[in-house]
Amino acid sequence: MTFESCLDALAPGLSTPKYVDHPIERTAFQEVVRFERGSDRIVVGEVLDNVVKVLADYPLGSVTLVGTTRCGETPSEAAALQLARRRASAVRRELERRGVSASRIVVGDRGAFARGRLDLSDEQRLLLVDSPSVILFSSPEKPRAVLLIEDRCLPGVTARLTLAAAELRGDRLTIEACHAGRCATARVSLRALAAEDRVVFALDGPLGAGAFLALKRPRAELEIRTVVEAEGALAPGDSFSLRVHVDDRLVGRLDEPLTYARQKPHPGSHAACLQARIRADVSGESRQGSEPRSPGDAR
Repeated sequence: MTFESCLDALAPGLSTPKYVDHPIERTAFQEVVRFERGSDRIVVGEVLDNVVKVLADYPLGSVTLVGTTRCGETPSEAAALQLARRRASAVRRELERRGVSASRIVVGDRGAFARGRLDLSDEQRLLLVDSPSVILFSSPEKPRAVLLIEDRCLPGVTARLTLAAAELRGDRLTIEACHAGRCATARVSLRALAAEDRVVFALDGPLGAGAFLALKRPRAELEIRTVVEAEGALAPGDSFSLRVHVDDRLVGRLDEPLTYARQKPHPGSHAACLQARIRADVSGESRQGSEPRSPGDAR
């Protein structure tokens, strides 16, 4: 069982949110805008609508324009080059008129296009290059998308207590947490733990609660998360108490009246629920409202 699956099973209030990571999405397109022979007047421009749509779907993408001429269409190679440039400019103006930013339009070279399009056969390249047209092509991509799933609102308390690691010497660790009139308890064998261990466990009782213990030196971190599914059961003036014993010795305690705030449980969440957050050091001095780190920070 992995660390995250332990959190999910035993202490869902402490588990990290789940995200799905989509790979980079890529598309490729090629369109050809035809012109009247010997002219920079577009014959059919509807293909530009598809280009505009793709660029709208891929806002980081750009489009390359390559102006071409038919063999014998102009009296000289210099005139053919000028006509090809005017055709590319005509397409650029049409794209800008449709809302495409000039910074996303690149004018390419016909020779470089013919040499670089290894995905085309010689016959296909010749048909494209030897025509009164402008070739538009691109392979835009969307950045990686990370989407939150299983977005849940978990009303309750998150309490973080720092303990002296030297105090955790003994046979048995006992934790009792009480919140909103309910309590829960957990007992853990200290003999089974080693330095730098991380332990996740559920507290047993009518209070829904989970715990995360990170054994570090010279201090250990204990985080308790209570989950009260019925948010209406939470009210100003509720108190939270925590007792930590090693064998029969009290090594940490916390008693705190709570102030709830409606907060999102994690980045990207659309839910917001009543939560109170508490931090306390080994002396038991608490600071409500401090943001505890996620359990993963102790890894």
